[in-house]
Amino acid sequence: MEGELYIYNGAIWVVKGYQHPEGFIIAYPKYLIEHFPPRKMPNWLKEKYIIKEFYWDCINATVPVIPLSKSMYLGTRLFGKARELAKLINEYANIDLGEDVYFTGSASLGLNGDIDLVFYGNNVSWKVYNSLMALREAGVLKPLSLSELLEEHKKNPWVSFSDYVALRSGSILQGSLMNIRYSIRLVPYEHGYGTCIDRVTEVREEFLKVKIVEALSPYTTPAMYRVIVEQYNYEALLSSFKILFTELKPGATIEGIFRVEHREQLVKPILIPDVGKHLKFIKVT
Repeated sequence: MEGELYIYNGAIWVVKGYQHPEGFIIAYPKYLIEHFPPRKMPNWLKEKYIIKEFYWDCINATVPVIPLSKSMYLGTRLFGKARELAKLINEYANIDLGEDVYFTGSASLGLNGDIDLVFYGNNVSWKVYNSLMALREAGVLKPLSLSELLEEHKKNPWVSFSDYVALRSGSILQGSLMNIRYSIRLVPYEHGYGTCIDRVTEVREEFLKVKIVEALSPYTTPAMYRVIVEQYNYEALLSSFKILFTELKPGATIEGIFRVEHREQLVKPILIPDVGKHLKFIKVT
């Protein structure tokens, strides 16, 4: 499942998505196991690290994979501020902290870093988001400060800082607990799939100007919106696995190169901004 960690070939890999080729896991290397706790893998080494790439016709894309049979699932344990945050959320959400949440990211390995939690299940996602809103309104969880926004902005340098502040300063999924930044992902699936469940039949990249009309599932990973492609005046869906594109409001307008997918189960095309080519926000609210 999205966000889970697996050990393979001397590194810790982070899983992306919810459907995977049979016998493999779509994942990216993130940490090196040279000593405990593992150290974060630098970007230059990620580029040189031996990554097996696999063209999967299901999603019509080439993705990095690791063999399921030779990889070990890393079952992390909630501790410290992450445990406090999970327990606070559960006071309102009443979910199973043993089954419904996964502690991921550098802090889960004993390194300094943000609290990164992933919650699984459609009903769980809805409960957790409502709980986060209640905790924010009560002042227990704080919005990102200007300095914290500056740090987070480094992950998305293509966005102007003023736009980033407008996009994320009111985020419920990102914030701080006792001056420690947190990031929450809400995955509407309860388990992953070792087979194709959402086939892409056609794909292309195209420069588009897209305006959000309706937020269908703005707080989940993937997030989903109904949009209008302005230069051609047709309706489509926008979907993203990036937290930057969560919690967008109707009226937000993005321009740039999108991956345009046609899928077996949907009539409308799906636009993916995650390719990150020449994107810019024309309007953020």
